[in-house]
Amino acid sequence: MRRQPKKTPVSGSPRSASAATSIQLVNRTRAAELLAISERKLWELSNRGEIRHLRIGRAVRYDVADLVTWIEERKEGGGT
Repeated sequence: MRRQPKKTPVSGSPRSASAATSIQLVNRTRAAELLAISERKLWELSNRGEIRHLRIGRAVRYDVADLVTWIEERKEGGGT
């Protein structure tokens, strides 16, 4: 059975101390799936600094909120 990433509450975030913030980190495979790109393309974008990522030792993780923001910033058309 495949384990789901845990949502980790973060304290001491730059937002107000009373605001509860949760971060969902995913590995490169899941991040690439969410973006509908190859893992190689994800690595290239991460390496160029275009997609935010977090290194924990040798592991690389992506915050789902950052991936959504990255997508939203690149949407084109449909504006008024």
